[in-house]
Amino acid sequence: MAGRGPEQTSNLSGGEQQRVAVARAIVPEPALILADEPTGNLDPHLAIDILTLFEEINATGTTVLFATHDHSLISKRDHRLISIDDGRVSVAAFTRWWGETMDVKSAITRARRGLREERRLYVVAVTSLAVAFICLGATLLGVTNLDAAATRWGQSGRITLFLKDDADPQDIAQLRVVLEGLADVDEVTHVTPTQARESFLEEADVGADLSSLPSEVFPASLEVALVQGVTRERSESIAMRLTQFRAVSDVESYGSWFQKLDNLLWGARMLAAGLAVLVMFCVVAVIGNTIRLAVARRRQEIEVMKLCGATNGFVRGPFVLEGMFQGFASSLLAILALLAGYLALHDSVDSTLAALTGSRVVFLGAWTLVAMLLGGAVIGAVGSAVSVRRYLAV
Repeated sequence: MAGRGPEQTSNLSGGEQQRVAVARAIVPEPALILADEPTGNLDPHLAIDILTLFEEINATGTTVLFATHDHSLISKRDHRLISIDDGRVSVAAFTRWWGETMDVKSAITRARRGLREERRLYVVAVTSLAVAFICLGATLLGVTNLDAAATRWGQSGRITLFLKDDADPQDIAQLRVVLEGLADVDEVTHVTPTQARESFLEEADVGADLSSLPSEVFPASLEVALVQGVTRERSESIAMRLTQFRAVSDVESYGSWFQKLDNLLWGARMLAAGLAVLVMFCVVAVIGNTIRLAVARRRQEIEVMKLCGATNGFVRGPFVLEGMFQGFASSLLAILALLAGYLALHDSVDSTLAALTGSRVVFLGAWTLVAMLLGGAVIGAVGSAVSVRRYLAV
């Protein structure tokens, strides 16, 4: 056909016109090609080339219904054959086993074509689901930081003894000797009012109003660091005994704070679990409806494939992959949005959290991120499989 481009089709031979018709059918990359005797006016060698070309098009995800009277041309090909003899339709067996699903490569190819054809519909679905995953991820981020703060405080047990303003230095020294003699105590540090003020100003991001406070506002204290593994009950027992010393005005063992933190952490975990269930239903519903619309638009293609002997698994495979991609893309987009927010607010939040809890802001752990990505993909696949099931009985 080289050099025949300017020619009118009426000036072409029958074989040349047939090849032009094949080219016109292939160019727009259709979902389905109905080829009625495409090799009828071609010589055997060229007929094989045309058939091979149709097979290559089929490998890209396009369904091809190829009709011919030349049984020898297709009898040795690895495709399903439907014969019409004396007005009766008979379906020949496959010359290769198709199984319940198409091969992975073909399924991926057809899924890519579906994503390309329904890209606007899928963009809306992915964006909507990303919002749900952002809510879940933000909750998990809060739980992660609460858990990190609780773990740090639990591992670094401490007791603060606030000293009286008129405490006798000898009483303070005696108290310190007693504390250092306890097996549960790792270190005792005497913090003067001046040191307490400097530590407060260094760790807390405060303005000029608070920075002008005198040292007398801050009480002297003994910071008692407990050895690793001391239980909260033992810490409370030590604190109760220390209140009996004359130099001590108050003792803080942080037991009530730990209890509140545990309650808050438990509530946050329950909230995250409930939100995860809600997000799961949202993903199934949104992806299910999206796939229903996509299936409805391709209903005729599905009917032709089923009439040609395609199994339910063969039809379902690409849609399941499309749903899996939607779920994965939604969770990935949410993670990227959370990461951007974390990087933008990290510096300003980190100093405040360090002053209040002594811990630093952390991002979601690697296993949490993997769970979000895989969870989104699996839920998307399930939603797609459930949605497409009702359309397979055609």
